[in-house]
Amino acid sequence: MSPPEPFTVITKVPIPDSLPPARVIAALQTYEALITPNPYLLRYERRPVKVEEVVNDPFFLEDGKKLQAFVVSERVPIIPGVGSWATKDIAIPCVFQSFEGALRCGAAMR
Repeated sequence: MSPPEPFTVITKVPIPDSLPPARVIAALQTYEALITPNPYLLRYERRPVKVEEVVNDPFFLEDGKKLQAFVVSERVPIIPGVGSWATKDIAIPCVFQSFEGALRCGAAMR
C-alpha cells in the first residue's frame, strides 16, 4: 500500500475593511481559529509540546513565540457521498508557533 497523498484544506473568509490587521493576526494567533473551520474536524485537544519536535526542526525559528501543540482528530471521506462507512478517522499531531505578523504550523499525520 502506498503512503497517503498530502491533503490540503484551504479556508477563505473575507475580512471586513473595518478590522485592523493587528486584530486579525491576534485572532489567528489563538490557533483554534485555524483548527475549527475544518469541515472534517471531529475534535481537537491541547497537548504538551515535546522539545524534540521543535529543537532541531528548521521550520520552528528562534524569532517565534507561544509554542502550542494539539492533536487534531478528523473524519475524512474516502469515497465522498456514500456515507460514514466510507470514512477514515485520523489523528494529526501539530505544533503552532506565533511570530511577528503571522504564525506557522507543523503537522505530521499518524
